[in-house]
This record gives sequence, C-alpha cells and structure tokens, in this order.
Amino acid sequence: MEKKNSKVSKKNEKEKETKKVEEKKIETNKMKKDTVRIIFVVILLLILLGAYAYKEVSSKKYAKDFKEEYEKINGKKVGEHEYRKITINENNPFRHVSQEKVKSMLEENKTFYLYIGDEKCPWCRSVVEKAVEVANKKGIKEIYYLNIWDKDFNEILRDKYTIKKFSEKEKLNDGTETYKLMLKRFNSKLSDYTLTDEENVEVKIGEKRIFAPTYFYIKNGKLERMTTALSDKQTDAYGRLTKEILNDEEKEFNKLFK
Repeated sequence: MEKKNSKVSKKNEKEKETKKVEEKKIETNKMKKDTVRIIFVVILLLILLGAYAYKEVSSKKYAKDFKEEYEKINGKKVGEHEYRKITINENNPFRHVSQEKVKSMLEENKTFYLYIGDEKCPWCRSVVEKAVEVANKKGIKEIYYLNIWDKDFNEILRDKYTIKKFSEKEKLNDGTETYKLMLKRFNSKLSDYTLTDEENVEVKIGEKRIFAPTYFYIKNGKLERMTTALSDKQTDAYGRLTKEILNDEEKEFNKLFK
C-alpha cells in the first residue's frame, strides 16, 4: 500500500513539475510578445516624433524664407517710388510650392489655401502683413504661395498681352498648365482680363484673369472663397495704409480664413 502511495506521489510531483515548466514557457512567450509590442510602439512613436520634428523644422524654414523674401527689399527704389517697409512674423504659415504641386492638388481635389502674388508687387505688400496677422489668429497652419514674376518681372505663371494700334491685342507670354487649370476651375469667380490702349480705350482680352494679390480657399478641388483683401479706400499702391484701410483688409481676411 505504501509503495502504491509513493508511486502516486511521485506521479503528482512530476505532473506539478511539468505544469510549472509549461506555465513558465507560457509566461516567457507572453513576456516576449509584450517586449515585441513595446519595441514596436517605441519605434512607431520615434517615427511619428521624427516626422513631426521634420515638419516643424520645414515649416520654420519656409516661414523664414517668406519673411526674408518680403523684407529684403524694404525701402528699395522702384522707379519713382520705393518698396513699402513691412515686417513679417517669423511664425507665418506661408510656404513656397511648385506649380506642379498645385496642379496635382487641384486634380486630386485637395483642400488648401493658396496665395498668388509677389514680393515685388506693391499691392501685394499692402495686404501681406494683415494676411499673416489674421491667419495666425485663426490658427491657419499652411498657406501655399506661388510667385507671378521672376527677378526681372517676367511672368512665370500667367499669360501676358499687350495692345498695339487700333486696339489689336498681341500675346507676349503664354500661361502655364497650372494657370490654365486654375482659370478653368475658378472661371465663374474671376474678373475679365482687360487692358487700355493708347487712346485710353478699354480692350477686352477675351479671358479671365488672376490678379495679384489674390488669396484662395480651395475645398475638395473647388474654389470656395477668394479675396484680394484690397480696400476700395486705397488708391495708391505705395500710399500710407490708414486705419480704415487696414480695417477693411482685416474684414476680408476674416471672411477668408475660417
């Protein structure tokens, strides 16, 4: 009887040992899986933090470039005038973008803000400070920016015409594919392209025109809102910006940036 009990006891002990070994294996496997999950989460967080840091650095660089581009010609002579002295916030949301990128975003029905203008355009310089101010207040993170001219004032986006004798128009510059797509998409909200001949007669070119400055809000590839933000009270591109003019600009940008 004692011998039988001894065998049962040893069997129970062996079963207990086997169970312990199995439990230890399960626990070890669980720890390995948990470790893999933790490593995966840490790597993912590092990737996300890296991407965020890269985006922050890129945004700051774009903002700095925009600021320097507009401020570097402060007070410089342009004919009988001089460029308006302006100060751009270093945390502005403006960033240069290629025409190909804008074309792609339109074709893919993206939602974005777009500014068309130039640092050498006196009307653009009249509203850009207010644009930065209101955009920052509204929390706008990104406004894409396309220049209209190169350093020599040659058109690099839009087409260009001149009026010859007898009100005959002549095309000097053909607009880019991006510009043509914008004219097509925004046609109903754009103004006619007109020029004045030597006898002060207004001549219609026969197409629409995107004037500078113009700010757009494009939703799902379609023009939702746009403004030049220029006040009717401003008659001189180089003139002093009164309180009334600045108030008008602010109202326009408040309507645009939402």
